[in-house]
Amino acid sequence: MRHGVPLSTALVFVLLCSATASAQVVDELRFLPGDEGAAPAVGLQREAAIAAGGGVLLAVWTDYRTSPDNGPPFSSEGGGADIYAMRLDADGNRLDAEPFPLTEELGDQVEPAVSWNGTHFLVVWKGPNRSGFDTRLAGVRIAPDGSIVDSVPIHILGASYEPAFDLASNGTDWIVVYQGSGAGDSSMRAQRILADGTVIDPGGIELLDLQQLINIKVVSAGGEYLVVRRNSALAPQARRYDAGMQLQAAPFDVPRDFIGSSGSEYFVAWTQGGFIVGSPMSVAGELAFPDGVQIADATSVILTGFYGLGVAWDGTNWWVSWRHAIDGLEAARVAPDGTVLDFDGIPIDPVFEDDHGLHDIAGRPGGGAHLVWRDLRNGADDVYDATVSAAGIPGSAAPLATSTRAQLRADVAAGDGQALVVFLSEVSGSRLLEAQRLDAAGNPLDPAPLTVTAGGVSLGAPHVAWNGSLYLVVWSDGADTFGRRLDPDGTFVDAAPVLLAADFFDPDAAALGSTFLVVGRMETISSHFIHTFAFRYDGATGGVLDAPFQISQYFARHPRVEAFGGRWLATWQRNFSHDDPQANAEAAFVEADGTPGGAFVMAYNGFT
Repeated sequence: MRHGVPLSTALVFVLLCSATASAQVVDELRFLPGDEGAAPAVGLQREAAIAAGGGVLLAVWTDYRTSPDNGPPFSSEGGGADIYAMRLDADGNRLDAEPFPLTEELGDQVEPAVSWNGTHFLVVWKGPNRSGFDTRLAGVRIAPDGSIVDSVPIHILGASYEPAFDLASNGTDWIVVYQGSGAGDSSMRAQRILADGTVIDPGGIELLDLQQLINIKVVSAGGEYLVVRRNSALAPQARRYDAGMQLQAAPFDVPRDFIGSSGSEYFVAWTQGGFIVGSPMSVAGELAFPDGVQIADATSVILTGFYGLGVAWDGTNWWVSWRHAIDGLEAARVAPDGTVLDFDGIPIDPVFEDDHGLHDIAGRPGGGAHLVWRDLRNGADDVYDATVSAAGIPGSAAPLATSTRAQLRADVAAGDGQALVVFLSEVSGSRLLEAQRLDAAGNPLDPAPLTVTAGGVSLGAPHVAWNGSLYLVVWSDGADTFGRRLDPDGTFVDAAPVLLAADFFDPDAAALGSTFLVVGRMETISSHFIHTFAFRYDGATGGVLDAPFQISQYFARHPRVEAFGGRWLATWQRNFSHDDPQANAEAAFVEADGTPGGAFVMAYNGFT
């Protein structure tokens, strides 16, 4: 299910129901209290980009927080990825209390680009077409105060292929340059977007008829656009276009497509002779230093794959950034006359040098630079940022894609005049298993959740059962099953989690009298052959009464159990093979003394 709370992924809420003669009516939805601290958001965050304008910076990225359990490429079943944004002031301080979504359309919205035109930012992304099968480019304009101008995203391009694209502004309007990957439709084309959001040139203006995939870079200076194409076989080639996308001069080669603009000229960075070098370049394509000025030793610089150089202008100096294998992200200032002010660069975040991914850089209003990047320090993809002052002094790296804790996988058990809700509370790289008591009217009894246990992302979904005097919470850490008992007054009977069964996972529990039956799954001859097992647990003494015993055949999934007619009824899904989505719903009774009955089919040929 995809929830509609954009600034938080808290999913656990209370449904208060009143009984009538014929039905139950939902009176109110309310979130459980507490658990509200901000941290790196759950799910994957990646593909960060940043631009400056109107005295602020706007960072945007691809965000999977609404589908935290399904990362790419398995997240496009309606929930997937959204585009999120955060504004920053000239010193890098957050201007928004939380990151805000630019779109929550169905499917995956990915690969955002952002550009400033003098009055607004335009953010463009790639996503599914309205049919749900094709690709389109869409975008929204954002004012410096953070307001989204376009309530419905601007439809820029619809196509049956995955377009490579880039975005730039000439100070008034924007241009999207793209190339398709479909057979017979792979030309490089341009689509203009006016300042009022109007898309002109339906179908785009053909710039170049191509037969092979390329990388595209577009920048603007002097009112012109410079479009650079590059592939593995050819040197980067640049073409100058006016505002109407008319070619202004013959194409010319450039050293590389790492190019930034000051509005009146360009700066190109590349590697040569074992160094990162760079040079200012005129609108006409003339390099001030054809061989480049040396900026840093490139021996340990990572430029392969998705990693590259960043170039930005801060109003006074150029900034060039890169990823160093030992010192992580680095950046250096270059004066307009080509003087390098920080040879070998300023370390931005050297402690976490192995955790930096694709990055982007923008000049800060008033001088300095701001970097955003994909970060792996929490064991998952996050977006972090850091600022560097005009004097070259770096600030501290911090998570940019933040959220309140995601509350997932809730289960509930009714007790004596109350109930206990258990759930996972998650931020990037860390999970808590928490519990909240509710009175008979559904009102929370605890000002904040009770922490049952803490763990990493392998901490599995909890389940809870009541035996007439206490609750038992069970869960798996991905390999073994644990439990912890809780009195109705909120006191833990067990001082710490108790190991109930090794190599036993995906547990559920139900009680007959004071005794619980715990069902779960265990591997047998290999990881492909997984059966449903069970054991009894004495809630009064805390003792495990049985070694786990088998109650199903192989390929079992999702075991569950309830007390039923003086015995337990266990159910599970049994797939036809380990990689076949077709399955039957099966069940077995277990007697109060722990004797299992034979498995039987409840529903044939179901699907997961």
